[in-house]
Amino acid sequence: MNRINGMQITGSYFGNNLDNPEAKSPEEYGVGITAVGSGFDVLPLGACSPLPCNPTRRSVFEGLGIGVDALRSRENRPFKVINSWFKECFFGISNFGVSGPDILFNTFEMGNVPSIDETDITIGVDQIGISMSDLIAGMQVQENRFVRSAQADITGHLIGIVMTQIGTMDQAVRKNYFYRMDVANESIGRNGQLIFPDYATGLRYFCNQNNDNIDKDFWIQPADQTFPMSGINREQGQPTTMSYIAAGNSFSATGDMTDGDFGNYGDWNLRYLYYPNGSEVPQDFVGMQIIDVDINNCTQEVAFQPYLTEEDYNEAYAGYFAGVDSLNASIIAGDSIGAAYYKFKTDSLLHHFFRYFEYDTTGFSRDSIRKWYLISGLLEAHLLLAGSYHEAELFTKADSILDSILVWHTLEADQILDIERIRYLFGLIESDTIPELTQAQYDSLLLYSQGIGASYSLAASILALYDTIITPRYYIPGELTPRSKEYSDDDVVFDHIIRVYPNPASNEIFFAGISGYIETGFALYDLSGRLVVSTIVPRGSSSISIDKLGIKSGLYIAVLSHGNVGVSQKLVILR
Repeated sequence: MNRINGMQITGSYFGNNLDNPEAKSPEEYGVGITAVGSGFDVLPLGACSPLPCNPTRRSVFEGLGIGVDALRSRENRPFKVINSWFKECFFGISNFGVSGPDILFNTFEMGNVPSIDETDITIGVDQIGISMSDLIAGMQVQENRFVRSAQADITGHLIGIVMTQIGTMDQAVRKNYFYRMDVANESIGRNGQLIFPDYATGLRYFCNQNNDNIDKDFWIQPADQTFPMSGINREQGQPTTMSYIAAGNSFSATGDMTDGDFGNYGDWNLRYLYYPNGSEVPQDFVGMQIIDVDINNCTQEVAFQPYLTEEDYNEAYAGYFAGVDSLNASIIAGDSIGAAYYKFKTDSLLHHFFRYFEYDTTGFSRDSIRKWYLISGLLEAHLLLAGSYHEAELFTKADSILDSILVWHTLEADQILDIERIRYLFGLIESDTIPELTQAQYDSLLLYSQGIGASYSLAASILALYDTIITPRYYIPGELTPRSKEYSDDDVVFDHIIRVYPNPASNEIFFAGISGYIETGFALYDLSGRLVVSTIVPRGSSSISIDKLGIKSGLYIAVLSHGNVGVSQKLVILR
């Protein structure tokens, strides 16, 4: 899907039942759903309640490289994956920068994957349940189950949820269940900020249940050359108006006396708030102070998009601005608990406002969502604003927002580079059609797909249009570099970029992405498979005349061979 909104996928099966022992990477097993700049719902067939429950038929993703691969392009379009089953997928759900996903009540059965040729692999084959990355303005990741199969034979690591550079908005991973994961929850990069010693924002973990995990229940990866800052919300407890209540997580009590329960190697120490009751008491931890407080009853707090009715919106509108006033007053008074409470409340309301308008695509609502993006004060939302203007072909406004972000926010060097890369990438996609890329542009996309921030997701979304899959990054505790598919100058693969254009073609066919030093074989077949024409495009030439080929109007399959690479695509000839 590319820039499609409102697609509903119900009780469907996406699977790869073929096993290829010579496969070199998860990408070779394909993707169930690829959604670039698209809003969609994956739902079960048959209503059941109360959730979680067993519907008539779940949507199933089995034996795939990636089950669901969601990528934000410019306009943000949220998605839902609810009560689905992910089985034997290398990556269950991969979200590159889409704000507002509802990922609820899903089961991730892990421990087995299709065959990979491990001749050149010494680290084993890993498996990830959910990966979320790159400046996400609101989410629900709740009540999912991550379980190791009794017949597990995977050679690498099982990781439940990975949160990578999602930004500093107050949000939580809540009430998920993890059984015999190597790492249940992993945080990478800038997932929070310490504004001043007694006031912090960002990612929290509430009410997650950990059962017999092997290595770490929670792992905060240290900063490194790839991610120069690392941390989550310093206050790992749920704020109320007057105090905190417990985070409500249970721990596996692995017996690892260094950091089996909670290993925080981020840039600041945490304050972990717990209720002194058995499994909620962290035993093996690093990088945090533990404080016993009142119990968190961990009631169900799931809401469904678009979250608000018109009547709810008017009440929430007033509540938001009252909350902002209280937040500012708390900060001035030095009331860190009050500030934490009102920040959590107002960011939750912003999440609801964003989704309320994103689900209504009328022009009026588009103006309203842009206003909310702007007044939120969030870097994540300001980037959504720039993308919204750009997709509407208001390029000057989009560029102005990117300029303003440099003024509105105090940015680190990596964030400033991210803004400039976004500006360059916007320049590649200024039309509704899939852009024809030069080799240099394609190489720059591969480079940016190894970076961090919103440009990383945007580059991945453009590459997805060329069937180039960027797999999410993650760490194994103790390793100094992330695991992912890294690209170098020797890895440029022409099969993702060699193509013919324009399409339709009338007078001349041009070839994109070919080397001037190699001949190109060109053939056209009709839809019955009959060869219509076959010729060689000499070295140094990048086009061929339709008149000279004597081709009639029609729909054809164009086949190109370039060195040891062969590709095919549909081509319309109009004479």
